[in-house]
Amino acid sequence: MLGTYFDTSNNLRTNLTVLIGPTVAAATITTTAFGEQENGFGRFEILDEKDPNMVEIGQFVIDEHKKLDNATLQFQSVVKALRAILKYILVIQAEDGTTSKKYRVIVEEQGTQKTLNDFEET
Repeated sequence: MLGTYFDTSNNLRTNLTVLIGPTVAAATITTTAFGEQENGFGRFEILDEKDPNMVEIGQFVIDEHKKLDNATLQFQSVVKALRAILKYILVIQAEDGTTSKKYRVIVEEQGTQKTLNDFEET
């Protein structure tokens, strides 16, 4: 059994390749900075963080968090964006008073309805 481990300089992806037996099979699993996995079939799609839809979801996250937590956050930008089936995983930047912070968020989308499922500071 042979295993190789690669860590790219931007720390976005970690690749693990495993060869099982001399002629049996080879599998590659990629783990993103978010701790999620994708396989060779593209289970998670990396999105353009400047896409107007991603910006709209980022603003939605801040608006929802304000309602739930009486927070004073102001949306600044989407830093990273991934899409899985029915959910978005984003890193957003928001200002809390005078301090800019990053947050990892998960938003589920069913049709036109969005639900904020996770919100944590990174």
